Amino acid sequence: MPEPKRRAKWPWFLGTFASLLVVASLVASFVQLPYYTISPGDALNVNSLVTVHGARQYPPKGALMLLFVEERSRINAWRWIQASLDSEIDLVKQKDFAGDADPAQVDAQAVFDMANSQNAAKYVALTRLGYRVSPEKKVTVLAVIGDEPAAGVLQPNDVILALNGKSITTPEALINGMKAVHPGARVSIVYQRGEARHTASIVTANQKGHAVIGVYLGQPLHFPVDVRIDTSDIGGPSAGLAMTLSILDELTPGNLTGGKRVAVTGEISPDGTVQQVGGVGQKAVAARHRGASLFIVPMAEVAEARTRAGSMRVVGVRTLADALKALRAAGGDPLPAVKTARTAA
Repeated sequence: MPEPKRRAKWPWFLGTFASLLVVASLVASFVQLPYYTISPGDALNVNSLVTVHGARQYPPKGALMLLFVEERSRINAWRWIQASLDSEIDLVKQKDFAGDADPAQVDAQAVFDMANSQNAAKYVALTRLGYRVSPEKKVTVLAVIGDEPAAGVLQPNDVILALNGKSITTPEALINGMKAVHPGARVSIVYQRGEARHTASIVTANQKGHAVIGVYLGQPLHFPVDVRIDTSDIGGPSAGLAMTLSILDELTPGNLTGGKRVAVTGEISPDGTVQQVGGVGQKAVAARHRGASLFIVPMAEVAEARTRAGSMRVVGVRTLADALKALRAAGGDPLPAVKTARTAA
């Protein structure tokens, strides 16, 4: 009588291994790690985002491209592995990227930075062209932190008129008024949204012993020329220099880029200096993919940009004047000189 055949053990082993892989895959998908990833985003022609009313326009040829990166917070293990294997993606520990701020604070900070960046770009460009720009006596909400008391009540562009019955005309006045409030106490905020006036009662939160409602504030400037820049869904300060150059190009004859595709990054300060921004390696990849022939970056970040720029030329600048020189050297038209103060058309 023949002996019964023994069953092979490998099917059982493979089944167990497959089960472990499924469990590991689920864990890797749902477990979040305290890291941010910074990867190449895209390049947008700022000239197509700028709209001007109240002055003559000179539609430029070529493209001045602002660049942005894609940031993801508290990634899962699969994303961590992908970033570790991809030379174009940087992994940054959450505490190094955001400090003690949570994702809601990081998002609000990015919105605030973009609003400030637009104002600085308009100020620098218009004053460079001889226009007079003056501050307005009012306080606007630039950003609202998503998990703080003001969320769902106040919105960006709301004008704060009064705190607990006292008129507010500067951000400092509101900040000083909040210092007299105990954390957890309720405050009365009078604000204007569009043409309508509203009153809100908000219970304050405790932030390191101080009462807060969770908003970023600004004091608007009166611009003699109405310049609007559509940067929806883009945050941060790094588009400042690109927006400044685009406004100048729109309001003056000729083409600052010489008709070429030029990528630009850098934060612009009201005095015209250019501050470093971070992520220039990923931005260089985006600029290269979009066919830029020149990449203008803050001087301190030239080396990092060149590591991923390929054959694209990279020029470092410290000021707006440096950026204009770089464009001129690349074949762009010079910016007309302005000798006297100008008024809007």
